[in-house]
Amino acid sequence: MNKLLVEIKSKYSKLSKTEKRIADYLFQNTDSIHPMTITDLSKLVGVSEATILRFVKRIGCSGYSQFRFMLANHAGSHIVNASIDKGDSFIEMYSKISDDVYSTLVKTREGLSNKLLESAYEAIINADQILVVGVGNSYVMSLDLYHKLLRAGFNVRPALDSLFGFISSSQLTKRSLLICITHSGYTKDVFDCAEAAKRNGARILTITSDPSSPVAAQSDIVLRTCSNEIDYRVLGLNSRYSELLIFDTLYSYIVTHSENVENTIQSIEDNISVKLVVGHGRNASKRKK
Repeated sequence: MNKLLVEIKSKYSKLSKTEKRIADYLFQNTDSIHPMTITDLSKLVGVSEATILRFVKRIGCSGYSQFRFMLANHAGSHIVNASIDKGDSFIEMYSKISDDVYSTLVKTREGLSNKLLESAYEAIINADQILVVGVGNSYVMSLDLYHKLLRAGFNVRPALDSLFGFISSSQLTKRSLLICITHSGYTKDVFDCAEAAKRNGARILTITSDPSSPVAAQSDIVLRTCSNEIDYRVLGLNSRYSELLIFDTLYSYIVTHSENVENTIQSIEDNISVKLVVGHGRNASKRKK
């Protein structure tokens, strides 16, 4: 059983009548609570939001966001998309995944605004150096953004690991930008980087699913990805697609609105064209004839 549920059971006898109502609802509907806001849960259980906050703190959580995150360890037993069944065919699996991804992209779009994206754009183009950090799956995603910004000519680098990330963050200045990629917003290594960067006055842009998370709280700009994934599994496709779409949107806007970026990209493309293999492959002999 999830550690948080064990904690609630151990303290159940000491809970107030209204707090026990929350606990009872939680035991019966654990998997359905993760996507709910505190307002949603308040209405369903029939208690005030203040009562829910008292309840989550009594069981050892700092707030409602951490409460949901800790519950995710219980509901997160799905190794793949939760809607997929063992008996599904390849096409059925493809359809379920694509429908879920589409829903995530639409929800993410609804949570964004021109003002937010403009702020992220300004932060990127005005930074004298950019550091991109992410851990685990988010590290893989951070490399995609790093690659795009590098090709656009920015002074950008990725954090190779947690230690390098912390050291690099500690050396940022007021003219620097730290970009944090963290689906949960609770990853301690990323939080430590954000704290170090903030102490030095650097700006912080975070892309996360939880705008009230600890990392987001350290940030100047937060771009939210709205995903149904609440278990933070390694192969969380939905969050990855929404992050990639945000990266592509920022990159496209930079290319079309920043002076000389197109020329920089073209120059890089021309220089790396020598890496293309010419005169080989299946059709090479036909071309020679």
